[in-house]
Amino acid sequence: AEGSAFAPNEGFGNLVAPCAFAIKGANGEVLNVGSYKVTPDYSNYKGNYDITPVPGELTITPAPLTGIIQNAETPYYAKYDSSKFTVEFPTLIGNTKEQDYLKENYNYSYSISGYDHTTAAAGTSFTVEGTAKANITNANYIVTLKAGTLTVDRRDITVGVVLGPTGSKKYVYGASASTIISGFKIQVNFPETLPGLINGIQTTTDYVDGMGVGKYFVTARIKADAVDAGVYDNYRLSFE
Repeated sequence: AEGSAFAPNEGFGNLVAPCAFAIKGANGEVLNVGSYKVTPDYSNYKGNYDITPVPGELTITPAPLTGIIQNAETPYYAKYDSSKFTVEFPTLIGNTKEQDYLKENYNYSYSISGYDHTTAAAGTSFTVEGTAKANITNANYIVTLKAGTLTVDRRDITVGVVLGPTGSKKYVYGASASTIISGFKIQVNFPETLPGLINGIQTTTDYVDGMGVGKYFVTARIKADAVDAGVYDNYRLSFE
């Protein structure tokens, strides 16, 4: 860098001489937080004095930076993994180098206020707060995070019908519909027993007592009283 340096000069006033400055550690790049020696260079000075350079010091302090926790969704009755939260820094959009710096050199932690995955109903939202702490000394930023939102979505469930222990795919003419239905059971694509999931679903058939020989289907459907009671407000069911 070029500029001028001030030097007290007893008896002749104050001398301001043009010079160049060299900052130790700077090679044209943006300097990180820290202290740097600044040495004036008078090699091109043609005046009347022999000037002895005295180095100064440049101190760079951390810059404040605000990040925004991005909103997220989680299915009903599924504990959300807080490591999946992401942070966006609006002032650094497009600046890949600085964004990578923030990913590599900071630890992020999050808390979801009032969230319990076993009781949070679909459609409810919870405030997500977080902190970002540097894992290196002399980090370039003091990061503050603005809160985001976690919203509970309905859980997608596939419901099917499979043969039970007493079931059969073939019945003799004259078998009752209730006998046929009792031989099948409900199966869902999620191994955990979710609240109210099975109890509100029943097997049904398009076969009616007295019908002749033929091919009939056994399927699953939601019980009418379960619909009225809102049992499945937390689910999106698909039947196969």
